[in-house]
Parts: sequence; structure tokens; C-alpha cells
Amino acid sequence: KRLQNPSLKTYTMDEVARLAFGNNIKACRERAGLTQEELARRMSCTQSYISQVEQLDARPTLGTLQKLAEAIGCSVGELVRKTV
Repeated sequence: KRLQNPSLKTYTMDEVARLAFGNNIKACRERAGLTQEELARRMSCTQSYISQVEQLDARPTLGTLQKLAEAIGCSVGELVRKTV
């Protein structure tokens, strides 16, 4: 079917891993009961940046991941755990 319907998106393994990463960050944030705005305030950044991280439009550094984990109250390992 995929060959017959070019509108269906196929993903590379890198894209799948990046999607899982964004989903991990969002899931950790939601488990902590935080909105994107609340997390952004804790990190002294914008809600837009948090959205970009969750949607893979940004590539956070290790330092940013550490700040994210601290602001959320989880470990960096939880943010980057393998889910695929």
C-alpha cells in the first residue's frame, strides 16, 4: 500500500529514534504535571523552545538535557531511554 500511496510517510531509524526521544521528554513532563509553559519558566527559556525540543525541531545539548531533567525532576536517563 505504501508504494501505491505516496502520501504515507516512511521514517528512517534515525527519525524513529528522534520521535521516541521527543515523546520521552513530553511523557516525563506530563508525569511531573507540568505544562510546556511551566517547564519553560523553570528553565528560563520559552514555551516555544520546549515545544521544539518535544517536536524534534531543536537538538538540545547535554547541558540542556541536564537542565530539562532537573526542572522536570527526573534523570537524564529517563529522558533518553530507549523505547524503540
